[in-house]
Amino acid sequence: MTLRRLLLMSGLIAALAAESFASTRLPGFRPSDLGLLVIDPSDLRTLNAAVTIDADAIKQAHAAMKQYQQAVQEGSRNVLASMDAMEPPGAAAAFQHEQQREKMVERVREQIEVRRSNGEFQGNPAALREAWQEAMDEAQRDIDRAHRDTANVPGWSDAFQRQAAALAEWYETKDGLSAALQQELLAIVTTEQSPEVTQWWLHARLGSAMSRGRLSGEVHHPFESDFQRTDASDLALQSWAQRHIELIDARDDAIRRVPLVAADAIERSHLNLYRDAVYDAMAYREAVRDHANEGVDLITVLLDDVAARAFVELSRKKAYPGIWKSDRAMRAVTAALQASTLDAAQKGQLGALRIEHRQLSDDLCTRHLDAVWEEEGRRLADQEVQRVVVFFGDAEFVVRPTPMLDGSVSERRTLSDDTMERLRGILTDEQWQLIPGTRTAPERD
Repeated sequence: MTLRRLLLMSGLIAALAAESFASTRLPGFRPSDLGLLVIDPSDLRTLNAAVTIDADAIKQAHAAMKQYQQAVQEGSRNVLASMDAMEPPGAAAAFQHEQQREKMVERVREQIEVRRSNGEFQGNPAALREAWQEAMDEAQRDIDRAHRDTANVPGWSDAFQRQAAALAEWYETKDGLSAALQQELLAIVTTEQSPEVTQWWLHARLGSAMSRGRLSGEVHHPFESDFQRTDASDLALQSWAQRHIELIDARDDAIRRVPLVAADAIERSHLNLYRDAVYDAMAYREAVRDHANEGVDLITVLLDDVAARAFVELSRKKAYPGIWKSDRAMRAVTAALQASTLDAAQKGQLGALRIEHRQLSDDLCTRHLDAVWEEEGRRLADQEVQRVVVFFGDAEFVVRPTPMLDGSVSERRTLSDDTMERLRGILTDEQWQLIPGTRTAPERD
């Protein structure tokens, strides 16, 4: 294992530290979702574009939107404060201990890097690997201990029950605020304009609802990609959008059930109840993602073969940007081609290397997309369950394997490493050292 890979693994430590603190709160609860708006005051511009309304109506619509915004923001702050107040005695001290563990974990990479820079591992990569693994193991033990200590604070079961109830009540209130806003906006316009406002509401709400999602491709809106619009595509959009918002509503309902089920499952010490709720929510997320893919198919049948292929490629890159992001090797070869000291032979070799790497990388990206579609939901769901197993006493949970994802990641890393080695063989020592990331820690992919 190279130092580059070791340093890249430091991201795992940071992730573990972040998860340890978040996971000790009500399972399935994400505070960032509480204050999200269905309609934002800035949407007034698109409302006025969809339906021509007079100045007084615009003022009334803006006032209604602002009132809705303030109510949601104030309500979300209040429910967070009430949930914090429900935490059992001793929770604050336990959280502080976890934060201290986080800070220590964050220093692990820096400590190893200092030792490496001081020459401690000079010519001895095995010692570097061993030191890194020991640091990783100790960091994980610290996180696990802190997590267990927090989970063992008496009173979590009762706190989770009360928090889940408060959260469910807030979601109902928030839905009521949204419905009231819609009725106010419909009351402002004429009866003849109501259908247009209803359509505007659907698309504005869809844009808001699609902005959040943990699953790759879940937030993709295929009809917002660049393609030649026609009457047929507009009809396809209307049908697709209506079905998509229905799937998103079903997804959100499933997600909202998770904290309630979690509280009940912890009270009954029944891990399978929580596991099934998480898997169910992930299945709804996958349904949203798959319907986004179906939207791509709806558009491609309206295009000629050349335009369809281009649209599919563009859509995939927008829906899954992380997959098609240039890896370190491509960035390094591209940077090397800009060097003013290259001779003709080097330019030819680098140009050929860049083309070969791109072709191989594109093939691996396509295979990785298949792996994401097949296994990412499973991995995310299992990670969600694994984070809260500590609240279920002696319960054990086995994370299911993801061989396609693991194999794809390994293949892409191998290609990047091989290309970097070939690049090193083309450049002189002076040229190599000018490439970003080759002298010290590499750029993280």
